[in-house]
Amino acid sequence: MEGNNKEEQGRECLGMAMGLCTGLLAGAVLAMVTKDAKSIIIIMTSAGGIIGYFIDEFIRGYK
Repeated sequence: MEGNNKEEQGRECLGMAMGLCTGLLAGAVLAMVTKDAKSIIIIMTSAGGIIGYFIDEFIRGYK
Protein backbone atom coordinates (compact mmCIF):
# COMPACT_ATOMS: atom_id res chain seq x y z
CA MET A 1 0.00 0.00 0.00
CA GLU A 2 1.93 3.00 -1.20
CA GLY A 3 -1.19 5.16 -1.64
CA ASN A 4 -0.69 8.47 0.14
CA ASN A 5 -4.38 9.33 0.55
CA LYS A 6 -7.50 7.37 1.54
CA GLU A 7 -8.92 7.30 -1.99
CA GLU A 8 -5.82 5.63 -3.46
CA GLN A 9 -5.64 3.11 -0.61
CA GLY A 10 -9.32 2.29 -1.15
CA ARG A 11 -8.72 1.64 -4.84
CA GLU A 12 -5.74 -0.59 -4.03
CA CYS A 13 -7.86 -2.61 -1.57
CA LEU A 14 -10.66 -2.89 -4.13
CA GLY A 15 -8.25 -4.08 -6.80
CA MET A 16 -6.73 -6.67 -4.48
CA ALA A 17 -10.14 -7.89 -3.32
CA MET A 18 -11.43 -8.17 -6.89
CA GLY A 19 -8.27 -10.01 -7.88
CA LEU A 20 -8.55 -12.48 -5.01
CA CYS A 21 -12.25 -13.13 -5.74
CA THR A 22 -11.48 -13.68 -9.43
CA GLY A 23 -8.58 -15.96 -8.52
CA LEU A 24 -10.71 -17.93 -6.09
CA LEU A 25 -13.47 -18.32 -8.69
CA ALA A 26 -10.98 -19.46 -11.34
CA GLY A 27 -9.44 -21.85 -8.80
CA ALA A 28 -12.84 -23.30 -7.90
CA VAL A 29 -13.72 -23.84 -11.56
CA LEU A 30 -10.32 -25.40 -12.24
CA ALA A 31 -10.64 -27.65 -9.19
CA MET A 32 -14.07 -28.85 -10.38
CA VAL A 33 -12.68 -29.61 -13.83
CA THR A 34 -9.43 -31.25 -12.70
CA LYS A 35 -10.76 -32.66 -9.37
CA ASP A 36 -7.65 -31.27 -7.63
CA ALA A 37 -8.09 -29.17 -4.47
CA LYS A 38 -4.51 -27.82 -4.55
CA SER A 39 -5.34 -25.93 -7.76
CA ILE A 40 -7.60 -23.58 -5.79
CA ILE A 41 -4.77 -22.47 -3.49
CA ILE A 42 -2.23 -22.12 -6.32
CA ILE A 43 -4.57 -20.14 -8.59
CA MET A 44 -5.91 -17.96 -5.77
CA THR A 45 -2.50 -16.87 -4.55
CA SER A 46 -0.59 -16.44 -7.81
CA ALA A 47 -3.27 -15.37 -10.30
CA GLY A 48 -5.26 -13.48 -7.66
CA GLY A 49 -2.34 -11.21 -6.84
CA ILE A 50 -1.49 -10.61 -10.50
CA ILE A 51 -5.11 -9.93 -11.49
CA GLY A 52 -5.49 -7.62 -8.47
CA TYR A 53 -2.43 -5.66 -9.54
CA PHE A 54 -3.75 -5.22 -13.10
CA ILE A 55 -7.21 -4.20 -11.87
CA ASP A 56 -5.57 -1.65 -9.55
CA GLU A 57 -3.43 -0.25 -12.39
CA PHE A 58 -6.48 -0.15 -14.70
CA ILE A 59 -8.57 1.77 -12.14
CA ARG A 60 -5.66 4.13 -11.40
CA GLY A 61 -5.01 4.81 -15.10
CA TYR A 62 -8.72 5.24 -15.84
CA LYS A 63 -9.30 8.28 -13.61
